[in-house]
Amino acid sequence: MTFRLKQQIPQNFKAVLVAVVIIWLLVQIFLWGISPDRVLNYYGKSNTFFEMLINSISTFLIPELCSVVIYLYYLKFYQRVFKISIPELSVQDLAKFSLKMIPAFLTAFFIFAPVTFSVRFLLRESNYSFYVYIDKYLSNAVSFPSYALYLPFVLFVGVCVEVSKIIRTYFREKNRAASAAANAAVNPADAVDVAPAPRRNYPLFFKTQGLGGDLRLNVSDIYAIEVDNRYLFARYIGGRGLLGSSKMIEVDLDPVLFFRINRKYYIHLKFVRKYTYERESNRYRIRLNGEPEEFFMQQKSINAFKDALDAYEATVFKADSTVASV
Repeated sequence: MTFRLKQQIPQNFKAVLVAVVIIWLLVQIFLWGISPDRVLNYYGKSNTFFEMLINSISTFLIPELCSVVIYLYYLKFYQRVFKISIPELSVQDLAKFSLKMIPAFLTAFFIFAPVTFSVRFLLRESNYSFYVYIDKYLSNAVSFPSYALYLPFVLFVGVCVEVSKIIRTYFREKNRAASAAANAAVNPADAVDVAPAPRRNYPLFFKTQGLGGDLRLNVSDIYAIEVDNRYLFARYIGGRGLLGSSKMIEVDLDPVLFFRINRKYYIHLKFVRKYTYERESNRYRIRLNGEPEEFFMQQKSINAFKDALDAYEATVFKADSTVASV
């Protein structure tokens, strides 16, 4: 349970805290503008500045910190459920994205308000009463005045968060394109379609040593290569056999066919059936054809993995289809 809660809390906690402080300042300005007598009466109950600060933190900062955390997670959940992706920087895409996100902004208050007012009740009241909780706090969580008071700040935070995501995505893609262009300028051959390297330079068979004796194993039958200390083992349907020293064998693995998903395994891209992202563990689960065993890969390797699959398709699939057509 603790692990799941840690995964749900946004990683950039400093940004959340800064957002809460900014909202607190805006709310203070807003309250001083519409009801200065009420604010003076509230602060007048504090005997010292330290007591006033503690009251402000306990009655506003902590509850609203809960609000922002729940709100940000709700936006992520909403986008995942309705499959809303970050748009391109075009008027049409931004307009569609905004229309899709408006329901999330308008309904977010009813998601975090019960928690916010409950936390405020626990921190503010010294004598816990169920009737006080219902009449003074929980009723405000579903009231229109509270909704109208929170709505400007909900819209402000939501728009700022989504705009920052769009800007970060734009510059990340721009930097990636610039890096690809720079690599293409250094290696022009990478920028155009070239014939795949002849795989005859790599062995088509490996000799394995297993319990049943030596076996001449076709590379196309190996679905994974297991790294165990200084040795490599071939994993094939129906068995597992020793290939030899890792330093000797790894140089003979065709990079078009095999991709190293972690320190323990290379997998044969021919056998990849599907891969899915696990949000809780921040890794990908990979399933192979004809094999019930599952393999795992860290999220940071996904781009290289996709590039390897594209390279495999561009070489092996195209080459096979050309031979078949002839």
